[in-house]
Amino acid sequence: QTLTSARADLAAASLGGRVYFGGGRIGSDTASATVDVFDPVSNTMVTTYTLTSARTRLAAAASDYAVFFAGGVTNPNDATCRATASSRVDII
Repeated sequence: QTLTSARADLAAASLGGRVYFGGGRIGSDTASATVDVFDPVSNTMVTTYTLTSARTRLAAAASDYAVFFAGGVTNPNDATCRATASSRVDII
């Protein structure tokens, strides 16, 4: 199986038998807002959700009923080398 787009520095969490892969970095300087969901029963990967802001190097955790994508960096390759940290938490 493959993600819908190649990404580095993404976050993942599992809930309800599915695995959620969110955010990440595309190439050297573009953050992603994509959330791919893998269903091992049907062996499919689909983009079902979008984060409210594109982020890389974020964290993910799951509770009994939701997946949380938190923090991260919104500009992974800022020319000034001052990445902007995010306080955003997306609940899926």
